[in-house]
Parts: sequence; structure tokens; C-alpha cells
Amino acid sequence: MKKILIFGSGFSSSYILSYLLKESLSYNWHISVVDKNPVLAKKIFNNKNNTDILCFDVNCNEKRTKIISESDVVYHMAGIADISEAENDPIETVSSNILGSALVMELCSKYSARLMYGSTVYVYSKHGSFYRASKQSAETLIEVFSEKRGLKYTILRYGS
Repeated sequence: MKKILIFGSGFSSSYILSYLLKESLSYNWHISVVDKNPVLAKKIFNNKNNTDILCFDVNCNEKRTKIISESDVVYHMAGIADISEAENDPIETVSSNILGSALVMELCSKYSARLMYGSTVYVYSKHGSFYRASKQSAETLIEVFSEKRGLKYTILRYGS
């Protein structure tokens, strides 16, 4: 059974989760969602088989390590996604979107899990401020983790 992990249960994650749930029976997948506040995931899961909802912060080192070590694919969608919030708190944006992502990259490369990284079309824009910069930085780190540590990855760039 392939184990799929989704960090974050926001707008984009909800569409990924819905699709994976539809396909999970055909492909025998087990799906876990991790979020500090997984309200949307709970609505989508609705007690489906082969699923787990875990409520903790992606930056909780011990729990993050354990769940990534048991996963085949990791969708990393957690972090600050609101441009205004990122603008108002650039240090938290860097901590969450760059450092938090780097910690996930490190574990994915260590445990040979494929990383599916949720990015943005803002990486090609002059708009987006600290949010854009954090996503650009994370994408650059992904490329280096791939080159130096063999990280397998796909970057998903969403538009608004």
C-alpha cells in the first residue's frame, strides 16, 4: 500500500485530497493529512477508509520525522499563503515557507519520499513581495536538495 502524506489542508490541498480520495481505492493508497487546524480535511474525509487526519504543526520535529519516514509521497502545501499576511510578518513567512519547507525537503531526501511542493505563479512575477520571495527561495532549495541529496520532486505552481 502506497502511503501519501499531505501537509496543509487549505484551499489547494482540498482539491488534491478530493482527487486522491477518489483514486485511492483503485490504487490502494493510504492518505494522511497533517494540519494545525484540519477542519476542511475533516469535511472531505468524512470517515473514509485508508485515511488519517493528524492535528499538529508541520514544524513539530518529532512527529514530522516519523510521518515522513513512513510516507512514499509528501504533498507539502503548508505555510503562509496569504500575501497580506506574508507582507505583515516577513520573519514568520521566512520561517514557515523557507525553513519549514527545507526541513521537509531534508526528511524527504533522507527517507526517499517524493516531494510534491505547492508553489505559485508569483515566482515569475514582480508582485507577491515576501510570499513570492519565500516561494522562489524554496524552489531553489528544492533544486539543490535534488542535486546534492537525490530529492525526487515535482513543483506545482498554482495561480489565482
